Amino acid sequence: MDWIKKIGLFIAAIVISLLFASIFGRMYFLLFPSIPGTYLSSAGLRFLVGWLSAYIFWGALLFTGFAGNKKYWWLLVLVLPVLALVVFLDWQHAYFPLILALVGYGIGLLFKNR
Repeated sequence: MDWIKKIGLFIAAIVISLLFASIFGRMYFLLFPSIPGTYLSSAGLRFLVGWLSAYIFWGALLFTGFAGNKKYWWLLVLVLPVLALVVFLDWQHAYFPLILALVGYGIGLLFKNR
């Protein structure tokens, strides 16, 4: 029954990241005003980058803080492909999602140790 909890955390990470996508997208484009070579509109690109960044943050936070055993395996399986996609889309700013993942991981550790 532990896998049901992890599937619930995965769904929660997707839903929360959809809710916070515009905030993370705005934050990304405040730090990095332009991304060359894209075919999306600015609003679409802001949502896509914001959603991927928010998913990396919330996925790392939720799985580190609440997943129980084998949480790091689930974290790698569910967050690493998205992190690889973000690096592929904008490799020049690859440190931004890595920092978000580390911040989410640190906050998740605070919830876990509480």
